[in-house]
Amino acid sequence: SHWREPITDGPHGKSKLRFSTPKNVPLSKLGGLIAIVFPMAPPMGWIEFLPGQRKKHQEIFRELYFRTFPTIGVEPHVVYDPEQTQQGTHYMWRIGGNHEFELPLKEGELYERRLPYQIAEYFSQFEARGGILFPPA
Repeated sequence: SHWREPITDGPHGKSKLRFSTPKNVPLSKLGGLIAIVFPMAPPMGWIEFLPGQRKKHQEIFRELYFRTFPTIGVEPHVVYDPEQTQQGTHYMWRIGGNHEFELPLKEGELYERRLPYQIAEYFSQFEARGGILFPPA
């Protein structure tokens, strides 16, 4: 069997299944039918860096994400702290180029030299708790 039409009205939308029966026996002649349905998309999430603060240069990408995935039945799990990670969820992550990712520096550290390590340390916390980063780091 397969989906007859795509779900276009969000995660609670309705669709129809098309069934194939042996020798094309009509469904009305079957004594019972059990359908096991599961989504084709994996559990998805979004790492919201700096909660409540959106950078203008990334707003379009972020808004497209939040509009696109629900139309195919995927309700993203939004996290802003590694402790909120749900194991097995694929989390979209990003780093902006407008000083979006600025963690405190220790005495004598240079931003340009420390930044890649800060990024790796921060996002590795999500993976350590069972999250799957997408795109892969």
